[in-house]
Amino acid sequence: MVKIKGILFDKDGTLLDFNALWIPIIEKTTEHVIDEIIDTDSITSNREQIKQSCLRYLGIYLDENKIDPEGKLANSNITEATQQVAEFLRQNNLVDYRHRGNLVEKIINLIKISASQFNYNLKPTADLQRVLQELKNMNLQLGIATADNRLSTESMLKQLKIKNFFDFIGCGDDDCPPKPHPRVIEDFCDCCRLTPQEVAFVGDTLTDMNTAHNAGVGLKIAVLCGIGSQDDLKELADFVIDNPAQLISILNQSS
Repeated sequence: MVKIKGILFDKDGTLLDFNALWIPIIEKTTEHVIDEIIDTDSITSNREQIKQSCLRYLGIYLDENKIDPEGKLANSNITEATQQVAEFLRQNNLVDYRHRGNLVEKIINLIKISASQFNYNLKPTADLQRVLQELKNMNLQLGIATADNRLSTESMLKQLKIKNFFDFIGCGDDDCPPKPHPRVIEDFCDCCRLTPQEVAFVGDTLTDMNTAHNAGVGLKIAVLCGIGSQDDLKELADFVIDNPAQLISILNQSS
């Protein structure tokens, strides 16, 4: 096996607790949408029913505080999730006529407002400063591949004081096809002068594992601190671990 020289991480669900961050952001966005976009005079359902229906459409279950790993939100970037909220509103005839022309743009702005309110909900999945420092001490190149936008991503990394550990950050609003297309891994390799076989990809979803498979990386490592389950991930992953803190032992086993 080729020696691993770089590690590319998914962000939400891998480095950050997905549920702790995105459930409150999307819930608050849905409330903003109801208040500002929906024509409340023409609906028969009450506000809470509309909110719950929209969240379930996206694959969010507030009563269980979980996100469906096969649902729309779990497998979308922010633009796609926004388009899905817009589609839900249109399908259910909920849009006030004044907002029909620029619906997606309005929802994106509401997501940004909600995200700014909940950025303090950042909960790392491990002691990331320690883990990333140990990986850098092993002379590894580190990168991030996320569906989140660059402004949000860099803000979160700075808040956690880990941005400087990364040699590459690939985001959902870059000029790059979304995962599971392998382009983001190819861009990481180009940036760090690596081959895909020298890269370990770490993620929490089947989409992440399919991205790694499509790129032909040297190691596919799934973590259980996100939204994917052991049963789902074990078929495609070379290793399934609880969280990124276990990476060091995995890399030592594989060297």
